[in-house]
Amino acid sequence: MARQFDVQYIRSYTDGTAARKMEMPQPRKTAHKRTAKKMKRIVLHIDPVAILGIVMAVLMLVLMSVGCVRLLSAQQDMTEMNAYVQMLRQENVQLQEEYEAGYDLENVRQTAMALGMVPMDQVQQISIQVNVPQQAQPDGWEQLRVFLAGLFA
Repeated sequence: MARQFDVQYIRSYTDGTAARKMEMPQPRKTAHKRTAKKMKRIVLHIDPVAILGIVMAVLMLVLMSVGCVRLLSAQQDMTEMNAYVQMLRQENVQLQEEYEAGYDLENVRQTAMALGMVPMDQVQQISIQVNVPQQAQPDGWEQLRVFLAGLFA
């Protein structure tokens, strides 16, 4: 088999010294097969930090809602307790008046005098003073020893 030339420019035709524009043969057009278009794969990129942020925001919203509901419940309980305390105060005043109307102070004084009560202006008052001796403060090492003894006792 004959060896083909490695140099490609020797195949071009030249007419004399003027080089003419070379016409290159048109490449053959081959019929393309129609292929079914592939469905583009949809890729969804998820940022875990963003998802974590959204989850935390939703969690905080739920916790804030629960807190608001509990606050409203506590305010309603406080209103009920204030009404209950007011009712108890009115009942206490009514019972105090009923108690004071149930006895006669003059009758109680006469009974006490008959049993031996002495009027306050006839009693001699004596003032007594008591001196409590102060305990000596232990020094630093003694205080530490007392503390540790009390700790491990």
